[in-house]
Amino acid sequence: MKNLNVVTWTTMISCFGVRGKADEVLNLFEKMKVLGFKPNSVTLTGILASCSHLGLITQSKKIFTSIRSSYGFEPGVEHYACNLVDLLSHFGCFEDGQNVPSASVWGALLGGSLVHRNVETGEVAVRHLFEMEPKNASNYVALCSIYDSRGMWKDASLVSVGPGFGIQTVIFMIMFIDGRDKEMINKQTLY
Repeated sequence: MKNLNVVTWTTMISCFGVRGKADEVLNLFEKMKVLGFKPNSVTLTGILASCSHLGLITQSKKIFTSIRSSYGFEPGVEHYACNLVDLLSHFGCFEDGQNVPSASVWGALLGGSLVHRNVETGEVAVRHLFEMEPKNASNYVALCSIYDSRGMWKDASLVSVGPGFGIQTVIFMIMFIDGRDKEMINKQTLY
């Protein structure tokens, strides 16, 4: 390929990760660095997401811990929440109750799941959030929205609304977030 740059490297790494090609992901990442291309925040998010998707815990930890020292910037929420937390929770690293992320980290993970329509990761995050913040209606709304984005309306209809919230409130919030018909919103009876 001609005209390689950080964007093309990042795209190739992410695509191989989605396709489950672990060796190619790690080889491309190393080759990128050897050829003098410095990974940026998006590249590191892509490599961490690929490692998470492929179950490469050791490699993910190594890359994550090198963000400051090797690449000169602080890891962002996307590095913590959307990748490392998902990876570690997926493989049971929080089962002992130690090092459990805060509600804000689980919320960021849920938000990323909503953006990327990732049902599995969203369900992991929301289970923790339901325990930590049972009265936060936005967690219920986000889960319903993830299901809705995938056409999983039966699953969305089965979401148990938290204490103190009527289903009309949740329907209203989903329509507000999704920007659905304003006339329909005005006709909703909220309680």
